[in-house]
Parts: sequence; C-alpha cells; structure tokens
Amino acid sequence: MPGRKKSLIIPSLIVAALILLAAAFIPYIRASFIDSLHLPLELLFAINREIQGIVLYHYNLVQNQRLEREISLVKRQLYESTEVYLENARLRELLDFKEKSIYPLTAANVIGYDPSNLSSIIIINKGKEQGIKRDCAVITNSGLVGRVVEVGRLTSKVLVINDINSGVAALIQRSRQKGLISGTLSRGLVMHYLPPGADVRISDTVITSGLSGLYPKGILIGKVIKIREENYGEMFAVIEPSTDLTRLEEVLVVLPK
Repeated sequence: MPGRKKSLIIPSLIVAALILLAAAFIPYIRASFIDSLHLPLELLFAINREIQGIVLYHYNLVQNQRLEREISLVKRQLYESTEVYLENARLRELLDFKEKSIYPLTAANVIGYDPSNLSSIIIINKGKEQGIKRDCAVITNSGLVGRVVEVGRLTSKVLVINDINSGVAALIQRSRQKGLISGTLSRGLVMHYLPPGADVRISDTVITSGLSGLYPKGILIGKVIKIREENYGEMFAVIEPSTDLTRLEEVLVVLPK
C-alpha cells in the first residue's frame, strides 16, 4: 500500500511541475503571440482606413457635385429674376412716359441689328399690322432714337440718328439756335450749319425743331459737349445723345395721327 501511494505522488509532482513551468512561460508565449499579430493588425487597420477614405471621398465628391448643381440652379434663377426685374422696370418707365406723352405711341422690342458695319439700323417687332409706317419717329423715355425706314407686316427697320446717313433738324433749347444733326463714322452726333458766333454753350440741351417734318418738335436729342469752328467761320457742336444708342432693348414708335 505504501508503494502504491508513492507511485501516485511522483506523477502528481511531475504534473504540478509542468503546470508551474507552463505558467512561468505563458507571459512570454502571450507576448510573442501578440507581437506576431502586430503586423497583420496594422495592415488590416491601414486597409480599413484607406477603404473609409475612399468611401468618404466618394461621398464628398457626390455631395459637392450635388451642391454645385444646386448653386448653378440658384444662380440661373437669380440671373433670370434680375433680368425680369430690370425688364419690368424699363417697361414701367416706358409705360409712364407713354401715358404722359402728347403723341400716340406704341412700344416695341428691339429684336435685331443690321449685320453691316456701314449703317446703324435696328429691327423692331412691330410692323404694318400694328400701324407702323415709313418715317415714323422712334424714341425712348430718354430721347430720340431714329426713324422707321422700312416696314414689314410684323417687323420694321429703324435708322438710328448716329448713322452717317441720318439727318435731324434740331435747335438749342436755350437760345433757339437751329442746326442739322447727323451721325458720324464713329457713331457720334454732330450739329452742323451753325453760323459764326452762334449762341451755343457747353451743356446746352438740344431738341428736335420739327422743321423737316420727319420728327415731331420738342423731342430730346442730347446735350452739347464740344464746340468747334468749321470752314469759313461756321461752327459745329458735338452732341452727347440722351439715349444710349448702343444698348437699345425697348423703344416707342410715334404713330401717325
């Protein structure tokens, strides 16, 4: 019996020794195991980070594209609203002028320009059906524009006063000095046939005289900005138009009575 107990104690001691030995080495084994996982874990983290970056970049790209489309839409709507507002403001001014005018008037839109550089002609969207006739005067609420030189059924051509072939009988409003205004190659206005010593001053207002029969009397043309002498002592005056003849969009046609 004692021999049997002895034989059981020895294996138990061996097992206990092995357990203690294993327990002593577990920290080192665990540290080695963790160290062996460091590189794969770093690689997985880097891959995950790159995937998240790609997803986030794609998301931001889609969002930016959406925002750019929305901004473009808002800008276009703003531009269109501004244009409508400006057009309505111009039309209100024309309507007010039309209601106060002593002349029968009809409003028209400028829909084109003569493609030739040799003449200054605009095309309007009113013609015979709207009562337009040849030589009808064309104005804005700011002053004289020109006269109708060709009439179609629904459109008309207007010779602008800064054309070299245009001529307007005019007078200085202050002194009643008469002259003839014509266009120039540079699209400016000049008042010719002023006698020597004519009573003309800088900033004098110039209006139509009504003597030619083409334009009603009293329509504003512009103001004097320069005075010069011509041959034989005659004078001429450079006139600044009261209407911007290069930016015409809506006009008024003086209808025959």
